Amino acid sequence: MLRKEKIITFFFLLVVLFSCLLLVFGKINRLGRKYIINHGNEEYVFGDSWLNSGLSDFKIKIPLANKSVDKDRSIDSKVIAIGDSFYYMRLGSDLFTNLLQESLGEKVVLRGGMAYNPIEILENMKYKPQEKKVLMVEVVERFSLIHGLRYDDMIVEQLNEENKTKIDKYIELVDELSFQLFDFKETEYFFKRNKYLLPIRFWFKDLNYKLINRIDYNIGALSKTPPMLFLSEEVLFNEKKIVEEEVVEMANNLKELSDYIEKKYNLILIYTVIPNKYSIYYDFVEGGRYNGFIPRLQKELSELGVKHVNIYDELKKYREEDDSDLLYYSNDTHYTALGKNIYVDISTKVINNVLNNL
Repeated sequence: MLRKEKIITFFFLLVVLFSCLLLVFGKINRLGRKYIINHGNEEYVFGDSWLNSGLSDFKIKIPLANKSVDKDRSIDSKVIAIGDSFYYMRLGSDLFTNLLQESLGEKVVLRGGMAYNPIEILENMKYKPQEKKVLMVEVVERFSLIHGLRYDDMIVEQLNEENKTKIDKYIELVDELSFQLFDFKETEYFFKRNKYLLPIRFWFKDLNYKLINRIDYNIGALSKTPPMLFLSEEVLFNEKKIVEEEVVEMANNLKELSDYIEKKYNLILIYTVIPNKYSIYYDFVEGGRYNGFIPRLQKELSELGVKHVNIYDELKKYREEDDSDLLYYSNDTHYTALGKNIYVDISTKVINNVLNNL
């Protein structure tokens, strides 16, 4: 009986120790990152969709461009770019903003942070009105609506921010610290991606797929010929019913945001929704469909006079007229060098048109 209790106690302490290690390595990035598997090197990666799936059939190398040299990111540039990972990834070619700078012949400054709240980013930059410039804001389609419906609230929040007292800011700081203390997303990430457990998880995922054709819940659809993975987030977004009132509301919010940014910062907003991969390649999946969100939004934006880059039509045009190469990687959510170049070309035309009319 005593031996049994000792064994139970031993395993209990082992579990406690394991949990503590997860917490420490998950919360302290410098420690945890040492034990995270880096699937790839300075020359290639295997793609974010593959990392979610773990399927060996989709473990395809994606070449990485050389690390970018700082191309004079001074604040005196005529174009400020705020975006998500589509601006920061060097898959297949250099960063989008570096390519855009070369195409424009004008300085392009890339500022950190997602484009979900461009006002907050400009405030963090301590940006002050200067001569009129261009602000490029880019958001991927699957996250665009949820944030687009909040742009009007962001303006109100910024106005409230300017009127906050020291006590208000202290309470806000305490709330933020409390959130950071009890937020365990990084711990969960470490648990799933550490070099000891991830290979085991991948092995089970691959076996699950080959035996009973079941895939990870993060993958919403896949195509075997040609091979292509689609995230659940984009499949669900593309197939859900988006009512006209939501599209109109988002367009009106963008108009309000555009007017506010021009008035306060003397910046001309140019907005881009990067299509989900599924929006361009849903025909690869049996029964795949698209709710037409981007064309519907862009129609409203045009009517309101909100400047935007229509990359969606350019990508669809390529598929209709050529379609010899992929615009998105089969095992990643981001565009290929070809897709990126198309975005650079159409962005250059839109920006030049704006700059020429300043």
